[in-house]
Amino acid sequence: MNSANHSTPSRKNFAAAFKAFAMFEKDHPEALLYVHADISGKVYPGEDLLKIADLYGIKSLAFAPQYEYNCGMIGDDYMVKMYNAADVFLHSARGEGFGLPIVEAQACGTTVVVPNFGSMAELCTDDGYAASGQKWMYHSGTEQFLVDYDVLCDCLSWAFGKKPIRADHRKVQPYHVATVIDTFEDVLIDIEKELADAA
Repeated sequence: MNSANHSTPSRKNFAAAFKAFAMFEKDHPEALLYVHADISGKVYPGEDLLKIADLYGIKSLAFAPQYEYNCGMIGDDYMVKMYNAADVFLHSARGEGFGLPIVEAQACGTTVVVPNFGSMAELCTDDGYAASGQKWMYHSGTEQFLVDYDVLCDCLSWAFGKKPIRADHRKVQPYHVATVIDTFEDVLIDIEKELADAA
């Protein structure tokens, strides 16, 4: 997982991923859940991830080095190695404006499991899995998505038997900065003008 821990309850829905992994771990005790996030939820007001892991009885859990993570000292090379080491990138957010880690993981050739909702499903390529769940009204006129724990667990089992595809950058080419600039140059120029006029 690679999700910011900065809301309570977490929009990233760590609880769903942790519960699904705990279910998966019973049949696969060799599995390890790596979480690239603040453990305590104290740097930004978030959740105590160790309490959630304990609630569901996860035995094999690792976190990003906390000092380096919270000081912004972890670079791209580290993240590429982590994505490459993973069999699957697990994402369980209730909603995303975009979901950059989904693109990052796929750029590294890592299979993704995401909720079948909004931008998360749109970013998921044919090699990934968009898990079902239920929409619910978060604020008036705004929906979020609660992914099903059992389906997430099934997705982990599916990914476990899948041969990883390593680094096929074509899958995320539409999100490469050069592609975005070429495709939306007029829009970017308009935004630049608006910012200059506002200054």
